[in-house]
Amino acid sequence: MKSIYSIGICFKATTLLVLSMALISCGGGGGSSSSTTSSNSSLSGTAATGAPLAGATITVFDASGATVGTTTADSNGVYTLPVDTAKYKAPFTVQAQGTVGEGSTTIYSLAPTAGTANVNQVTNAIAASLSSSGDPAALTSGTTKTAADVSSADAAFSAALANLADALGVTGSFVSGTFNAAYDKLLDNVTIDARSNGGITITTSAGMQGGSNDLVAGANATAAYTSSAINSGALPNASNASNLPAFSAANMLAISDLESLRSKLQTCFALSASARGTVASPASACQGFDPQGTSDSYLHDGYYWRDATSSCSANSVGVFCQGLFGYMLTQSTYDNLKFLKPQIIRPLDSTGTLWVVKFPIQFAADNSLAAFGEAHGSSYMVVKKYPALASGGDEGWRFYGNQREVNSFIEANVQRIQNVFTGGVRYETGLNIYVNANALRTRGYSANVYPTKVVVSDASTVNPVLPSAGITLYNKGNLSNGQWQSACSGFMSISQSVSPAGCNAVLRLAYGMTGSYGVSSSSDSYLAFWPGTVGAASINGVPGFLSDAQINAIKPGQPFRFVITLSDNSTITYVNRVHFTPQNTQDALTASYPMFTTSSIDSMKTYVGTGGSFAVSWLPIATSRPYSSSIYWQNGTYVRTASLTQTEISANAVNVPCVGTGANACANSANWGGSSQSARGLAQIRSRDGRGFQYFSQIRQY
Repeated sequence: MKSIYSIGICFKATTLLVLSMALISCGGGGGSSSSTTSSNSSLSGTAATGAPLAGATITVFDASGATVGTTTADSNGVYTLPVDTAKYKAPFTVQAQGTVGEGSTTIYSLAPTAGTANVNQVTNAIAASLSSSGDPAALTSGTTKTAADVSSADAAFSAALANLADALGVTGSFVSGTFNAAYDKLLDNVTIDARSNGGITITTSAGMQGGSNDLVAGANATAAYTSSAINSGALPNASNASNLPAFSAANMLAISDLESLRSKLQTCFALSASARGTVASPASACQGFDPQGTSDSYLHDGYYWRDATSSCSANSVGVFCQGLFGYMLTQSTYDNLKFLKPQIIRPLDSTGTLWVVKFPIQFAADNSLAAFGEAHGSSYMVVKKYPALASGGDEGWRFYGNQREVNSFIEANVQRIQNVFTGGVRYETGLNIYVNANALRTRGYSANVYPTKVVVSDASTVNPVLPSAGITLYNKGNLSNGQWQSACSGFMSISQSVSPAGCNAVLRLAYGMTGSYGVSSSSDSYLAFWPGTVGAASINGVPGFLSDAQINAIKPGQPFRFVITLSDNSTITYVNRVHFTPQNTQDALTASYPMFTTSSIDSMKTYVGTGGSFAVSWLPIATSRPYSSSIYWQNGTYVRTASLTQTEISANAVNVPCVGTGANACANSANWGGSSQSARGLAQIRSRDGRGFQYFSQIRQY
């Protein structure tokens, strides 16, 4: 498979992508087992990645690949499974499948003997290093590794993480160690990106901090995170510790430190909307979340915490008029909202007072998942510690926000595209760039100041990704009363000239293909090229694409500079980071995508916008969680479902509406190709894993 470098961009609100895979304090009993035993042996432990895998399915396999049994973890991720050691032989592979945040994950642990077998981000990396293919899932088919091999790998990771362990006073095995507060805190402060080929990258919280808050406007961050990469089949050692620094114990954040904040939110939203108070006067149970009473004010991506502006009409709703929390206070949609255990993303200073975190939420109506903050288009939040506000069990943590006026980000993703007629498949790896094109609330409700273009460039001269002049994106929308009205829904789109290009997916770094389904020349209307620039690879004679080696060289936290021009001719400059190394073409080929059913594929072959909707269905998937489905047709117009409900996710199916008969409408058959392949129609499913990494899957008529 060859790799190429290409660009085509469409800006769609997605979920920020970097989740620190961390373990919280856990306790309690395990679930029931589906196996019986003739001995008293058992396997037990805790499964967690950033939060416990509550209700996770735990399956254990022995050294021959035989299934020992299955059980369900409790609400704290704790499980127990009896093991007949006379029948089943060690080492045992423990597989945990569950939900983390809004995503799904599957992680592993290799236990040398019966006893304790914890399952977390470190044990998953240990299992990957002991798998002949680099994929820990392969261990479920059996392994020839010994208990000594497992112990050696466990010790190797302990040596690499020695700085964290020493700062917290942690000793013992990652697999069989007994959890205590210090051990939990260590796992809260380490992130491990395990690639499908077995390579891993380890980053500590201290390694993600560059000395100052890089989210503020005008920040000059030029370096990626400090991290340590381990090749497939290799083990880390003590020398890796130099790239894995640690804060002092007092300056590290533990998920348990935010429990008071989470618990207070839970108490507030246990009330009905009418009992939560008003935007101007929240109920007493719904106060004490923002920096009120200090010299600071909450601001996040241009929105306030509570915004009772007199400029809004009496009937106006939404975060633009009411602020994030003010809006949520008044909407019954959020009644009995459940706040799950938060996830730590990264620090913004070296003193332990300012952190990027994520608070997953679960809706009572259908148990669907989202993130606190998505009401204003952001999947993460920034918290700050105010010692003066601490009292009793309240440690003084408050929502502070990123202090930005415009929501913007860049994140890695992969995409699988299948031609429904030829069966050819293209695998793309790229970067999703997003800039919110709406009017800025901070510039006044009626001022209508909004982004008109943005220039995105490499903030670092090490391992550049973009052309030296960067890429320029222009606003295609038309502003009317603070809202965007256009076929592209106001999202920005790429252009090499003053004239904007169409809305076209993501910034493609490279792609591979099967069945000759790929670009054939630089005139391909779907992909816009940058020949002769950064990329060292080519395909079918088209140059300018990143090779796998160039993609592998992109470091976690690689910074990009966004210079945003507003309609009043002022500019704002932000630095946005890609938190994980993008997947190379081999990774993209072996990634686990949501796969369309044969029924959906066959239907797309003849679909011409009839029937009022298109039935999208997919095969069950445990490694990521589908969250959105869309259909697109000629001229780049599309319909996207709201976030998939839990019912739709469980059924692996959703009907995407297709109505209207106008020139650009979905139900106009002229906008679809059907069996003639004369137009461009497609269906898409988006899913995300427990880290927040996104997987797009498409079936196309072309």
